Parts: sequence; C-alpha cells; structure tokens
Amino acid sequence: MSDNAEISGYLSDVYTDWQDSRGGFPKNVFLAQYWPIPFFGNPRRALVATIGVNPSSGEFASKRNWVAVKTTREWKLRLKHYFSNEDAPAHEWFEPWRQGLALLGCSYEKDTVAHLDVSYRPTKGMLKNKTTDRREFRHMVERDVAWLFRLLPLCPNLRGLLVYGPVVRHDGTTESLAAFIRKSARRVARTGRPC
Repeated sequence: MSDNAEISGYLSDVYTDWQDSRGGFPKNVFLAQYWPIPFFGNPRRALVATIGVNPSSGEFASKRNWVAVKTTREWKLRLKHYFSNEDAPAHEWFEPWRQGLALLGCSYEKDTVAHLDVSYRPTKGMLKNKTTDRREFRHMVERDVAWLFRLLPLCPNLRGLLVYGPVVRHDGTTESLAAFIRKSARRVARTGRPC
C-alpha cells in the first residue's frame, strides 16, 4: 500500500467514525458545518509532530474558506496541504510553534512538521468558555485518543513529538496533555482500548 493510500484509508476510517458518532458530544461540538481534523499538514513526511487536544472551532472561520471543501477527496487534500494553501491561511494558533520549530530547522510549510490532535472534533474552548461541559469534553478525548495512536504508526519519519498544554479532567480540573497521552498509551497497550 502506498504512503498516500495508508493516510487516505486512515482518513476514510476517521470520516466513518465521525459520521457514526456525531451526535455523541452535543454540548461542546456545536458547529453545523465542519469537517473532522485529526491532523494538519503531511504526517507521512514530518520529522516532528506538535500535538494538541483538538481543533479550534475558530478553524472554520470564513477566512479559512472551509466552505469550499465539498468532497472527502478535497477534505483529505486540504488537511495534507493545510500549511501551503494560499487561499486559506493557517490558524494563528500555530504561530508560537513556528518560532520554536525554526530553532530546530523545521517548519510546517516544508512538511518537516505536522500537527496532530488527540480528538478530531472542533469544539468550544475547553477552558475559557464557561458553557463547555467539561465532563463530556473529557469523555470525548478519552474516546478519540485511539485515532492518534492509529495515526502514529503511519508516520515513519517522526523523530520527535512536541506536546504542550493542559487537558481538562471530568471534574473540571486540568492535567498535562503529555501525561494524558502517556496514560492513554499505557491503557491502549494493556487493554487494546483507549478507555
């Protein structure tokens, strides 16, 4: 199977999962029109991956022109070429990462870095939005982290993962995203399931 076919197959599976589970997180996933985003950039070529909790609902602001994406093929290409798309600027969230990555001689634009998300679902702000249901949010990331672990083996050139920031717990407190990923990896290795 070719590199592109492996990622395309992975994305097809994500798309099916998204269709099957769209109603599972109604309190936090509130956009009428959106696409699932398990990654930004080309994970097959990346040497480094930055990892976040999930895409911002702000990703679907009009200036990023997601309304032009009409088919799953266009969606897959948009994800792969996210940082080189001249018609739709990347989200400003990536700017601080760019500065640090430059010190490593890597960049999103050169395909030496990709961004991976624990959950592919864009939501309300995890911490700053007072209407976010934190218990539901935690359930979402605990469920969806399996997709991150399915993606990592499809990234043969990865030499480093850069993880920063918190993830919310069921009770509304936070823990390190890196610690959450480590615990989830042990759980998957032990049980074969993310939760």
